[in-house]
Amino acid sequence: MHWSVLRGWKTSEKTLFWVIALSLFTACASDIAVTQRNPALIRPPVSVPAGDPAVGALINAIEGRNMTAEDSPEWIKESYAGLKIRSMNTIAEKEFDQYAKYLDHGTVYFIVHPAYFPFFQLGLPAGGVDEKQNVIERFLSAKPVSAKFAALQSQERELRDFLEYKSTEGRLIILVLPKNYMKFKAYRYRNGPDEYARYLNEATNGSDSVIYMESRTATRGYLHEETLIRLLEFLLAINPSRVVVGGGYVGRCLEDFYTDMVENFDPEKVFVAAELAAVSPKELSNKIAGRLLKGNGDIDADTAADLLRSGAYDAQEVRPNVVTLR
Repeated sequence: MHWSVLRGWKTSEKTLFWVIALSLFTACASDIAVTQRNPALIRPPVSVPAGDPAVGALINAIEGRNMTAEDSPEWIKESYAGLKIRSMNTIAEKEFDQYAKYLDHGTVYFIVHPAYFPFFQLGLPAGGVDEKQNVIERFLSAKPVSAKFAALQSQERELRDFLEYKSTEGRLIILVLPKNYMKFKAYRYRNGPDEYARYLNEATNGSDSVIYMESRTATRGYLHEETLIRLLEFLLAINPSRVVVGGGYVGRCLEDFYTDMVENFDPEKVFVAAELAAVSPKELSNKIAGRLLKGNGDIDADTAADLLRSGAYDAQEVRPNVVTLR
């Protein structure tokens, strides 16, 4: 579908249009009863004590920033101007060990090809400086039309909340982005505002603890040899006790990167985060989606972990070490 036909439409009209389109995408799918959460609300991505005031203050800070500073036309315009995240290529080797202070109790997180489905497959209408909601927020605003659609939404909500929370906490996150994504023909926003940059800038909050690198190609998660060597030197310098990998897709780019890690780093330290492992629409049947979802629309971490460990997806060639964050 070509979204240029929607230029000039009001946001509400665009939203209605793509909700209808998504219903066609999930035609003949089973209904799913889930509680739809306000897309502006952030949930902690890890288990936390009930009523912890520090967690509440952190969530309030994130949501407040999202609804004030990051909704201003000036901020949105700047967010479209390019990634505000530091590239690993710009970090001098003598600086590598300084990133150890951002480890999350010894853990470093990798997110492979974050939010691939909305930005490289679905392609909702572009926003612009007058659109306060980014692509992910608009995607999450749609009423689920099937278990499959609800699961696709939940995957993106889990990732968004994780990035918002952990970047605000100042924890070490390394994004593995599709190589030269702006030139990748599947990128839905090549000829308009850079919606991917806007989303990643908003979700990572300008945190010094977030850096990025690129995969060997835009369609695979393996690293170029030089990039892999540099990453291994980085990991040796910060000496993490655990490497946790998320992103997409299971059995595809996520598995590529995981394989690079277990073959070149300590395999007993490398894990896939069940809640952050995105399943492709091709692999995500309504039956599996129904198993993955809780009644509140969240991913059931234990079920997600069991499916990964059992090799439930056709694309899987590896049964990874799996952890849950909650």
